[in-house]
Amino acid sequence: MHVVHIASGDLWAGAEVQLHTLCKTLNKMPDISVSVILLNHGTLENKLREQNICVEVLDETELNSARIFIRLIKALKRLKPDIVHTHRNKENILGSIAAKIAGNIPSLRTVHGAPEHRPSIKKPHQYLLYLLDWLTARYLQSKIIAVSEDLKTQLTKSYPENKIEVIENGVDIEALACHIKKQAPNSLSNKKSYKIGLVGRLVPVKRVDIFIATAKYMRDHYSEFNIQYHIFGDGPLRAELEQLSISLNINDIIKFEGHRTDIHSQTPTLDALIITSDHEGLPITLLEAMTLGVPVIAHSVGGITIACKNGALCWLVTKNSAEEISQNLARCLSNPKESQALAIRASQHALHHYSADENAKSYKGYYKKLLGRRFDSPSL
Repeated sequence: MHVVHIASGDLWAGAEVQLHTLCKTLNKMPDISVSVILLNHGTLENKLREQNICVEVLDETELNSARIFIRLIKALKRLKPDIVHTHRNKENILGSIAAKIAGNIPSLRTVHGAPEHRPSIKKPHQYLLYLLDWLTARYLQSKIIAVSEDLKTQLTKSYPENKIEVIENGVDIEALACHIKKQAPNSLSNKKSYKIGLVGRLVPVKRVDIFIATAKYMRDHYSEFNIQYHIFGDGPLRAELEQLSISLNINDIIKFEGHRTDIHSQTPTLDALIITSDHEGLPITLLEAMTLGVPVIAHSVGGITIACKNGALCWLVTKNSAEEISQNLARCLSNPKESQALAIRASQHALHHYSADENAKSYKGYYKKLLGRRFDSPSL
């Protein structure tokens, strides 16, 4: 079975991490081969090549959409895949139409998160892309994969429910193994200082401003805790967020780490990870922190609620505010035994339920369903 994934590759964020993990895991299976077509050079391309995965780049900084589309058709005719698997809007549109033209190749898409907003008809170009994305999902692609039940519920407003399946994200446990905490710290309450972090792109939906406001609230209302706050990630809001920390007079306790290639070794050094997003699919950051045994305080949205078992594995907040997050952070730091117990249970749960192997097996099962009896063998 040969599967071609089509993705942007311009970022190294949650969706790209998940795609890399999926391709890496599928590629190790004896009866499936994976190729990837990207529209940008970058980290995803390099990491896929490190795994000896075939990668082609149709660089959108040099090619317009029409030229990419023509080359995509030619690439699919040459590669002759059994399945085309697309990710993100532009790639969904070009990939599904190209697959149809190149030989009526079955295609499916993964939706990694809910759109931040629906384009207005007052912006014709954006609305046209939205409409084409909807049409190709509705009429050209065989399946829509959502990464959480919550996301599936949102998608059923636009697509038939029987066309949508849920496959939760998987964690590359092999890559995390050497960083997993063997045991939780003996006593957080005896620590003289704490390290709290946020991992994510600096974009509006991540609400990093609330994380910064939490640092201010903690200093004003829980001054007994000596805390340093670390923001891992980069993005268009960085300058604005740095200015916010200065205006709140807390820039001495906020550190902007930027994009870190060693995030797997940085995350276990945190006493807690905070997720302040307005909405999420199923964040890889959450699953990795859980696997690594790091306590998590998160806004209860998207797939986070189920992954954390409604608060049995993480500290969940229903109101995405500095006050409520601070209250939970203070409770986390003040109750080390409870925090350690949550972190240990979360790690065990993630190791058993969010492995890359299970994720890849689920995708492979759907590939098989799309192809029917041609690949109906015991190994599948």
